[in-house]
Amino acid sequence: NTPSGFSDYFLPLSFELYNNSGDLVEDFMSSTNRPFNKVKEIFPGALSNAELVAKVGQTLEANGYDKKTTLVATSLCCDEVNRPLEDAFSGDYDTNFNMGGLAGFPFGGAVSFGAMSGHIPDGGDCLMVYGPHVGVDSKGAVGTVERRGRAAGGSCCGSA
Repeated sequence: NTPSGFSDYFLPLSFELYNNSGDLVEDFMSSTNRPFNKVKEIFPGALSNAELVAKVGQTLEANGYDKKTTLVATSLCCDEVNRPLEDAFSGDYDTNFNMGGLAGFPFGGAVSFGAMSGHIPDGGDCLMVYGPHVGVDSKGAVGTVERRGRAAGGSCCGSA
């Protein structure tokens, strides 16, 4: 199962408590326990989901794209660890057209692109988010993640 104290496969990158003035009261996770430190070590320049969504949003807005008329279409592996990224983009762009995927390639091929194009708002655009993924577990091991109900965790992404 997941590490002691964690109830699901999703491990937070931080868990901090702030007071009403915005001052940090307590950091519940020491920096040595954060898997993202290992991610940045192995993949210099890596961004968190929130950082990626913000950077994409700023870039698109600076180039005239409107979030209200931009459909997000994703082709990410069906592994559950990818849902938070889809959720982050959906939260910023209202919805997500999930094309399914394996190692970043859409399951439905040309048919899924045709179906997706029918969902782009009139006069709007499409932001395509795709690609493979790699897991990093809470101990910093690359290529694996803790999974609910599995004592030894599991590989992440076996298809890439």
